[in-house]
Amino acid sequence: MEKDKFHKISIVTPSFNQGEMLEDTITSILSQNYPGLEYIIIDGGSKDSSIGIIKKYADRITYWVSEPDRGRGDAINKGFSHSNGEIMGWLGCGDRYCPWTFWVINEIFSLFPEVEWLTTGKPLTLDKEGKLIKHKSKKGYSREAFLYGRQLPLRSCIQQESTFWRRSLWEKAGGYVSSDFWIMPDFELWFRFWQQAELYTLDLSLAAFRKHQGQIKSLFTAYRTARSVLKKYHRSSLAMFCNDIRYFLSCIPATRRLVASRAMTIIYDSGSNKWVIKNEIV
Repeated sequence: MEKDKFHKISIVTPSFNQGEMLEDTITSILSQNYPGLEYIIIDGGSKDSSIGIIKKYADRITYWVSEPDRGRGDAINKGFSHSNGEIMGWLGCGDRYCPWTFWVINEIFSLFPEVEWLTTGKPLTLDKEGKLIKHKSKKGYSREAFLYGRQLPLRSCIQQESTFWRRSLWEKAGGYVSSDFWIMPDFELWFRFWQQAELYTLDLSLAAFRKHQGQIKSLFTAYRTARSVLKKYHRSSLAMFCNDIRYFLSCIPATRRLVASRAMTIIYDSGSNKWVIKNEIV
């Protein structure tokens, strides 16, 4: 493939005093040697080893800065303001992309112009040392399931690390990550994306989320934060109660089909040796 056929992919890493994990994230991005990469690091003024690590790779980083900010959402917005890639995503410190991620993402967005955002159906989880501890498999995600709470944290949330989108969708959805949420600002962004386009689920792992100290408490906070987004949308306690009933029905095999929805999935067909889109019940 010629260089001018590669989509430019803009990746932002927000960072603050996470030097012990930052290099793993940087190398998972740069080691892919993707020709169209635009990589940006926004550091919140770290006092640990972070700046030394960033400077080690500075010749391959498109833009970086270390200065106080107002949290993760602010850092991500600042990073994307310095980007111009057609495909966008962000990766936190300690998290990793798979070695093939950018190449596959480029191929999918090239083959299917109707795909405005996509995620993985096979999310990976690492422990604090970076060892694989969990590998799930999900059929797909739908707008209906998102709205009735099936994709909340502690249930079956969309893996932020594995989610990519076109800049055109980012702009249609407002062009920002909300700074109102210090944790899990992606959920509110997904809500706005769902108002504009269908999410496609790729049957391939794209990234790994790293668990580390303090995240159990954060997970419950993330759940409450995401639920508050849905409550703001529904504006009704009765609607939220009905959503909870639908979720619990979806967990029971005998009643799952009563609340089933359809999702767009992308799989590799070994017979034809190509990626194909399927509309499946989830």
